[in-house]
Amino acid sequence: MAFDITKFDHSGGGFNAAPKNASFITTDNEAAVEGAGYFNDAYAELKTGDTVYVAMSDAHKIYLVTVDKAAKTVTLSLEVDFVAIT
Repeated sequence: MAFDITKFDHSGGGFNAAPKNASFITTDNEAAVEGAGYFNDAYAELKTGDTVYVAMSDAHKIYLVTVDKAAKTVTLSLEVDFVAIT
């Protein structure tokens, strides 16, 4: 499966230049999401320093993103794992 921009919520947090907190839910697994270019279709919605919470089929993570508007690319950098508390 591929990134689906219609399931991408980039409305959270941040005014003007402040970082935004976006979220995305997918049935794709972690390897697919962390693959090169997965979030490139969202380059116009994001900027460097924004965070994206991603709920995947096998993991839940928050990523800090780096965006190159000229190249239309989004790179996932720093990540934080979520673990279930039982």
